[in-house]
Amino acid sequence: MRIINSRKSLSILIIVAVFMAGMLFYRLSDHGNNIKTISVNGIEFKAEIVKSEAEMSLGLGKRKSLCRKCAMLFEFSKAGDYSFWMKDMEFALDIIWIEGDRVVYVAENISADYDKSIRPAIKANRVLEINAGLSRIYGIVEGTKIQF
Repeated sequence: MRIINSRKSLSILIIVAVFMAGMLFYRLSDHGNNIKTISVNGIEFKAEIVKSEAEMSLGLGKRKSLCRKCAMLFEFSKAGDYSFWMKDMEFALDIIWIEGDRVVYVAENISADYDKSIRPAIKANRVLEINAGLSRIYGIVEGTKIQF
């Protein structure tokens, strides 16, 4: 009886350990999006990754805030000229277009009530959204390298 219980306990312990190890590599935000740590000028952001059309359309809309070291990263399958809007936003953003691992355009301090689309005339395969003003504080400009 003890051998069976010991084996059962060991099996449960192994399952829990494997699950916990997996959680170190696969993290989800409170909103169900994968999270990736990215580094910009030595500053680390916990970026929620969005890829589906529905996730991209909603973005950070309807949220009250974003933590200082949090971000949302839109990843596209190919480089293109992608436009962004502030629909349903409740706080201001800096929006950063990225091609490969380099910043190609920065739109700073876009207010929550901005009612036009922002569409720079550049190609990008990623777009990063962070709290307004942080790109200036952290020196994020065209040409800045992003580590993914």
